[in-house]
Amino acid sequence: MEKIAIIGLSSLFPDAKNPDEFWQNLVSQKDATSSATIAEIGVDPTIFYNPVKGTADKTYSLKGGYIRDFEFDASEYNLPSELIAGLDDSFKWSLYAAKQAIKNSGYWGKQNLLAKCGVILGNLSFPTRLSHQLFSPIYQQAIAPAIQELLQHENFDLAGLPTTTKASVYNAMISGLPASIVAQALSLSRINLCLDAACSSSFYAIKLASHYLSSHKADMMLAGAISCADSLFVRMLFSGVQGFAEDGTSRPLDKTSRGLIPGDGVGMVVLKRYADAVRDGDNILATICGNGLSNDGKGKHLLSPNTKGQVLAFERAYKEAQISPQSIDYLECHATGTLLGDTTELNSIATFFGQHQASPLVGSAKANVGHLLTAAGMVGLTKVILSMSQNLIPPTINVDVPLASDNNVISSDNIVRTATAWPQNNTSIKRAAISAFGFGGTNSHLIIEQGNTAPDINSDAPVEQAKVAIVGMDAFFGGCNGLDAFERSIYEGKQHFIPLPSSRWQGIDEQTDLLQEYGLADGKPPIGAYIQDFDIDTLACKVPPNEVEKLNPQQLLLLKVANRAVKDAGLKEGGNVAVIVAAETELSVHQLQQRWDLSWQVKEGLLEDNISLPDAELSQLENVVKDSIHHPVETSEYVSHIANIMAGRISALWNFTGPAFTMTAGENSALKALEVAQMLLASGEVEAVVLGAIDLAGGVENVLLRSQLAKINQGINTLSFDENADGWMVGEGAGAIVLKRHDTAQQENHKIYAVLDAVSFAAAANDACQQAFDIAKIQPQEVNYVEVFGSGISQQDEAEVTGLLQAYPQTGNGLQCAIGSVKANIGHTYTASGIASLIKTALCLYYRYIPATPKWSGAKTPQKWSGSPFYVATESRPWFVDKGGTRRIAAINSIGIDETYAHVILSEDPDQEERDSRYLQQMPFHLFPVAAESQNNLQEVLNSLEKTIADSSCLSTTASQTFTTFKEHSDSKYALTITGRNKKELLKQIDAARKGVNTAFEKGTDWLTPLGSYFTAKPLGKTASVAYVYPAAVNSYIGIGRTVFRLFPKVFEDLKSNNLYNRAADVEKLVYPRSFPKLATRQLETLEKELLDDSLGMFESEIAFARYMTAIFRDDFQVKPKCVFGYSLGETSMMVAQGVWSDFEGG
Repeated sequence: MEKIAIIGLSSLFPDAKNPDEFWQNLVSQKDATSSATIAEIGVDPTIFYNPVKGTADKTYSLKGGYIRDFEFDASEYNLPSELIAGLDDSFKWSLYAAKQAIKNSGYWGKQNLLAKCGVILGNLSFPTRLSHQLFSPIYQQAIAPAIQELLQHENFDLAGLPTTTKASVYNAMISGLPASIVAQALSLSRINLCLDAACSSSFYAIKLASHYLSSHKADMMLAGAISCADSLFVRMLFSGVQGFAEDGTSRPLDKTSRGLIPGDGVGMVVLKRYADAVRDGDNILATICGNGLSNDGKGKHLLSPNTKGQVLAFERAYKEAQISPQSIDYLECHATGTLLGDTTELNSIATFFGQHQASPLVGSAKANVGHLLTAAGMVGLTKVILSMSQNLIPPTINVDVPLASDNNVISSDNIVRTATAWPQNNTSIKRAAISAFGFGGTNSHLIIEQGNTAPDINSDAPVEQAKVAIVGMDAFFGGCNGLDAFERSIYEGKQHFIPLPSSRWQGIDEQTDLLQEYGLADGKPPIGAYIQDFDIDTLACKVPPNEVEKLNPQQLLLLKVANRAVKDAGLKEGGNVAVIVAAETELSVHQLQQRWDLSWQVKEGLLEDNISLPDAELSQLENVVKDSIHHPVETSEYVSHIANIMAGRISALWNFTGPAFTMTAGENSALKALEVAQMLLASGEVEAVVLGAIDLAGGVENVLLRSQLAKINQGINTLSFDENADGWMVGEGAGAIVLKRHDTAQQENHKIYAVLDAVSFAAAANDACQQAFDIAKIQPQEVNYVEVFGSGISQQDEAEVTGLLQAYPQTGNGLQCAIGSVKANIGHTYTASGIASLIKTALCLYYRYIPATPKWSGAKTPQKWSGSPFYVATESRPWFVDKGGTRRIAAINSIGIDETYAHVILSEDPDQEERDSRYLQQMPFHLFPVAAESQNNLQEVLNSLEKTIADSSCLSTTASQTFTTFKEHSDSKYALTITGRNKKELLKQIDAARKGVNTAFEKGTDWLTPLGSYFTAKPLGKTASVAYVYPAAVNSYIGIGRTVFRLFPKVFEDLKSNNLYNRAADVEKLVYPRSFPKLATRQLETLEKELLDDSLGMFESEIAFARYMTAIFRDDFQVKPKCVFGYSLGETSMMVAQGVWSDFEGG
């Protein structure tokens, strides 16, 4: 990787509003931690304090590194002041730090470069003060009637949260929106996202920013991290995992320390390619020459550090930097103050550095400001840059009994405990390293240098973006549990919209007034593609069974789906595989905060209404009320709300050692993760990427939040462009894909669902499309299917339609590009919407069909579509490659809440001849053949079969067993088949067979049913032969063979091998007519007549049909003819079908 220059620096740390103040605090050995006040907690903090560890709903420490006296001017940014005023401090601190960093770089006001500057922030996915303020009233209103009834006091109200500002609904978009707000407020590029890699987040952000620079997707990047979660939530969490320093003092690298002190703050750097910074005369504060990321894989516990993973991060950093660890003058340790963590880290340093005969000075600034969690790395980096510039290493304070590594490679003398001049190692270059290790096994090690390190000012060429292949997938959306179920729903146009499952909203669904207040006009929960239930293999996934019901369901569902995707890809354990999960904060976590608040809210409410209760009754009331919101929180549940643990669980399960983190960018999350995955693969940093996305968007918090922003559909559930749709549809679920470089996937003979040709983001839909076409090196007319975003939000739909019509102009080829959206099947899954569209489109490419859009009628504005190349398929149809084309190409559209437009180009891998499909074998249709020697025997056999089917727990298995038994009696005189889709049909067929068999014997006629059950009393016997008969012309019709291509995918290859493919493609538009509005019966009748009048079209479609049906009967059913006949034009069909005329296209 080329070197990256740090040209700007800013920080907002406890008791330090900028790097200069922070430096003064360091050299003066100031401890900036203190006890929480009402300003941080909102109410008297002692309400929640209990010194006894493990006390429910209490914290045993209130110490922290807090930001106080922060002043912010909302008018300094390119967003409405009233919008910014309603945002949480996480947004305001980020805006402040971003502006200061850019000012420090010297580029403030230079819009040409800022327009090419992206922003990536590490960010906690915990609730914030204002997000809590958004959801608390919902919970309070929901439980108020029950409390009033308990107290027999109809006017009783719980005390409300103290508020100083009206909270914007955007505060609920906790995980990803801060980076987007920074980008909009400073007019930066569309490269913006937030990630959570726990305490490694800062350096993960810097690493991804470096990739954007190396790929030349950006010319400048803002990177950093923020820690600004709700103060009470953080304290409850670390009390829950018993991670606090009991004496309230942070003592990293000290033997007596037993815990950490959390802190708040933000730090950012401005980055450029080093050669560009030298060329432009920038003030280079330091240069990044190595940044090693890793995951522990299978470790001791998700919260326990592991030497293996830490050493691997060291190895990767120095390999990338191409320098010796001996050249490191100083190492800023992660060192949080936990004895296990600090001891493990020193031993990791000793293991790696000892191998290289190196023993650097070490220290940690966490004793000064506390542990800033996601922003911890920025504290260390800021300290090291300032130390280099000042030629002085400040002391690590509060170290009374210094730690040492087991082998003494790092001894007490290595810990900088007094101000120390920067080491002079007979070189003009100063080098230092900073480590950051986090929960979930995330590890990072950053190497920086200062000095004249590279006289060459020529910028390196961009890292070439290699094509990426999707080699594994899985999905669970709505009622689709698994990839096969999801694919079947797509092909069959099945929808999964159901009423809200009982107990899902914990009774809030019955609060009519509350629901109307939050935008549900009829006061009822909306129909949605809800997940009713799911289970998880606790043994295989290594989740304690007793914890399942208490864990964040997001983590469990994502683990289930990702595990199946990895198996589908055939990955092996222990690989250098990255795990990226697109996810927002699970909003139900706010129930925990409400539980904690209820004790004081109940008391103050009683006091306000002059209600006095005995202590025992008061205690009982509090417990009942708190339990009605949420059960007491245990350690495992706290851990499950640490976002990156989702990725860490997958890495631990498969022992993957690549970077593992979550990232969020609203509805574009999965597609931005796709771009990141492509860069990681292109650079060779990892061998594969597991990319997952999840959003349980059917939760009450999600639905009530989003219903305030846009109307929920009250019309027909279909593609939102439809005239009968009028809003967004509730959906939820998770999906996962596995990615490898395309060339690697081909070499390793992987199944390749689809190939990523381009991913693009822009401020306008047309621009995103054009950029994607350029990257993929295609023309828009080569795209035959566009998976549109179709959110149902009117402004977004209008903008999307306008952009698509601009990007895909009419070319004279008529209707040549279908559009559709998975939301018509499973609703709007928000953060997971991108992965749902990706998986759907990849499946359509792999199985070669244009997907159905269920319940489509016609567009809201048909005049806008007039003359466009688009049509909508109301039934799935085979997808033929256009003449002159070599592969099928599709596109995916997306829009973020920040109005960032995305366009992705996917194509099939045409070399994938064997395309595994379980569609036919999983058809809900069963065949039960039975054999008998006589009429009476047949009745006995039917009785036996009836009982077998009635008792069956799996009809597929029973059918297979019945067929095996049938083959054992192949010499019997009679055979009878019973067919049906389910038990009810099968038993009804058996009942009909009893009478039908008797009639067949009496009258000598065959018995058969529309479902396919059959019996003849005059079997032809073993001496009979089979003949194929090909009738004369005029047998084709609209829709002929539509499902055959899906049931028997080899048909495509058979047509190719017999030189019939282009002929079939020529008549495809006649047999499967295209239209933008749904065709009415009268229109279909007209088209049928046009087909009948087209002699050549009829002839060619019949020949193609005869050929592939012959192949199916002969090869799949093994019904081989002794002779074949054709009459009239059927002779031609016969010759082509039998391969006698092998070059029909050539004449």
